[in-house]
Parts: sequence; structure tokens; C-alpha cells
Amino acid sequence: MKKHYLCIAVTIILSTCLTLTHAQNLVLNGTQTPQQLADALTGVGLFTSNVSGQYNPISATTFVNNGVLGFSLTGGVLLSSGEAVYPMSPATYHHSTDVGTPGDPLLDIIVSPRITEDAAILEFDFGAGNDSVEFNFVMASEEYNEYANTNFNDVFAFFVTGPGYAPNTNVAVLPGTSIPITINTVNNGNSAGTATGPCMNCSYYVDNVGTGAIDMVYDGYTTVIKIKFAVWPCTNYHFKIAIADAGDGVFDSAVMLEENSFIPCPNMQATQHGMPVGNIVTICNGGSATLTAPHGVTYNWTTGETTQSIVVTQPGTYGFTITDPSMPSCLALSDVITVVQAGIIQTPVISQNNNLLEDPNLIPGSGMTYQWNLAGTPITGATQSTLTIPGNGCYTLTIFEGTCESTSNEICVTNTSIYEVAENSINIYPHPVTGISVIETPFEPGTISTLVLYDVSGREVKRIIQQPGASTIQFDRGELINGVYFLNISNSNFQGSINRKIVLQ
Repeated sequence: MKKHYLCIAVTIILSTCLTLTHAQNLVLNGTQTPQQLADALTGVGLFTSNVSGQYNPISATTFVNNGVLGFSLTGGVLLSSGEAVYPMSPATYHHSTDVGTPGDPLLDIIVSPRITEDAAILEFDFGAGNDSVEFNFVMASEEYNEYANTNFNDVFAFFVTGPGYAPNTNVAVLPGTSIPITINTVNNGNSAGTATGPCMNCSYYVDNVGTGAIDMVYDGYTTVIKIKFAVWPCTNYHFKIAIADAGDGVFDSAVMLEENSFIPCPNMQATQHGMPVGNIVTICNGGSATLTAPHGVTYNWTTGETTQSIVVTQPGTYGFTITDPSMPSCLALSDVITVVQAGIIQTPVISQNNNLLEDPNLIPGSGMTYQWNLAGTPITGATQSTLTIPGNGCYTLTIFEGTCESTSNEICVTNTSIYEVAENSINIYPHPVTGISVIETPFEPGTISTLVLYDVSGREVKRIIQQPGASTIQFDRGELINGVYFLNISNSNFQGSINRKIVLQ
């Protein structure tokens, strides 16, 4: 386990020195309320409420950097698993304070089976006038370097709860990855002195043991890391910052979050085919572009439309806002999108033919591709010129040719079941069945249909499975007696089944 130090008189002397050094380099603002900490952290465009905290008063403070060499944060909020008031130059002193606060159940889960203690926690609800937020922070610890890559590490997390996230999702991960930021994932190896490797994401690590890298007490730091995560605009989320000792109360760690850095990102962008669009979108004469806003509650486009997606067919400027009635003071604005026109393409006009959707007048072109959409969302694998209707809903067809695209009119299918449409497309010949008959189904070749025959008492008397790739089912009555039977047909592409009466004679 970790080694413990007996520092009684020495600690008293050093504490006095630390107070003097602190006054020169890192100006701390003493005891701060949770509201004061949240106000120092958050910036313009972020709306906070329900602020609370759990920490020993000496473990949480705001700070101003008044000349700490090598440390780029100008100020912010500091939460520690020990005593916050202890900057020192250089990092030659083992600082450790057991502040006597309880641990945190969410952090306990991360370090299980160990238990946390000395937790410092700040949490609040927030909403943002954009579809993503960001903030900058540094994690520092006395556990570098001698406890890197061991089971004896303190723990911290940034927990987010709200739309799009499982409760208490930890967003303290390395940028562009799902790797949690910890002493064991960011270091330059385990060493009693200056780290010598092997590197573990050490581009994010600053060794402060014998290097004089930073004019403060901690033995190691992360570089300034930007955390960015998506949110629904103007929608309520819960955010929790938590740090604690794990397994014992010694070897302090801290998170330092930059002042006013927790802010919405710049104006929202619309997406096209799931990719953010730039400020200029090109459409073709006769074509269109489907622009989609981020997830939100209430949409308002400059066209007057109030749906998440709109289809643009004319040049001009477009934009949208997103609001939420539960946060009336919040208004999220998009970038301005300028639509210009170049090239030419057909405009598909689809119609329903029994259980098919198609454009009978569409002229196929070289390189033309197709994508069917349900409620504006592409249907996976639906890339043919026709669509066997998979169920109730509103459908469109988008065609692509070169850099041009065009989206059709919308057709909404409201049958109780697609099989009510498909039932009329079941053909049996010859009928009545005297020996062997052929059953034609409306289903696409390559799918598998199952035929089950029942007598009038409801007893199953025959079952046939269509061979993959076949467009028909061969029905042999065999030794069945004459009479009326009921035919049930199901298909691998659909839910439900089709029922038909069939006569044997």
C-alpha cells in the first residue's frame, strides 16, 4: 500500500512558508460557497441552477495565477482531495492532508473494491444556448510518479446526466477518445524520481519531479485539456465535478478548472446526411438539400417551418433557432446557411402501387443512386429505385447524380398493416388447387417467406419455407382432402403476416 509519512513539526514550518509562497504566486480567495465556485467556472450563454457542494472549506477555492511559472491557467476553480492552499516552489515536498470528509458513491464504483474518502464535490444544473459545451481543466496529483500504473490512485470524474446520456456519464476522457483521464492513463511511467517511461498518453503529461516544469507542489500534472460534449440546446442537464482520495486519505490530488471556460460552443450548424454543413450549400436546378437541426424541443426556421429537418429547393439564406419552454430565457442560434444553385437534376415524384413506392416516370441516369427515407431518416439498405413498404409512416425518395441531389414528395402510408396492402398482391394459380399450384408473393427476391396452411378447425396441416432468391412458392396439396383452408404467409423483412383463404378440390 502507499507509504505514510510522519510530519508533525516539519509540517507546521512548511505550512507557514507555503502561505507566503501562495501569496506571491497563486492568489486563493479563501472559503467559497458552491454558488461562488459555479459562477467563477461558468461563462456567457450557460444557465445554471440548483448549485450544491460537498467539501471541506479548505478543499475548494477560486484562484488567480499571479506568476506560477509554467502554469497557463490564469485563474479558476480548484477542488482538492486534501488542502487546496499549498502552492510551493519547487515540488520537493510531500503534501498530504486528510480533511475528514466522506467519499462519493459514484467514485466508489470507478475504484471498486476500494472506497473513497476526502471527496470534494461541486454540482449544478445547466442549460446552454447551443448544441455542445466545453471547458478547460488540469488534473494534478502527488501520486505521480511513484504510484503511476498501480492500484493506488486517487479518482476524479465529470458526471453528466440529461438527454443523450445515461445517468452520470463520465465525460472526463481524452479528446477524441473514450479513454478516462486518470493517473494510470496519463503518465510517463512509474518512477521514484523523474519519469523515464514507458509513455502512456504522455503528450498530455507534465512531469514535475526534479524537472522544475511548474512552480507548484504537485509531482505531476496534465496539460490543459479541453472537455467538449454535446447537449440539446436550452435543455436542462446535471453536471457533477467530483474528486477523492481512494483507499486512504493521503497523497492529495486536485482538479483545476479554468475561470469562465464552461461555455456553449460557437453557433450551431445544421447537418446534411449526418455531416455538418458549411456556410454555403450548393443545390442543383430541380434539386434540393435536406437540412437538419440538432436535437432540441422547439424549432423555428427562417422559412417558418417548425420541424427538425427542412427540404430546401431554392437559393437563399436559411437558419434556425431552438428553444425549450422550461428554459424561457435561453435562445440557441444557428449559423447562417447560404444556399446557391448550380447544375440540374430531375425531381422525383413518387406514388404508391399496392405495397410498392416508386416513381414510374424517373429516367435513370449514369451514376444515379437512390436512398429511401422514413420520416426524413435514411432507411438502411433501401437504395433501389423502388421500395417495398416496410410499415406505416411517411416516405420520401432522394436521388443523387454527381454532386446533385433531389428529394421527392412525401407519401404517408396509414394502413393498419402493410399486409392489408400486400394481401391483394398474393396470386394463386391455378385456383382452386387440384394438384400443384404456384403462389406469387409481393416480397422482394432474396427474402424468406414462410407459408403455413390451417384447416377450418385451426389445426396446422402444412408448412413450406420459400427458398432464398425465389419469387414464388410452389404449393403441392399432396394427400390433403378437399375443402376450404386458411393460408398464413410471413416474410423475414416484415412484422406480422398475410392471411388468405384457399380452396382445394
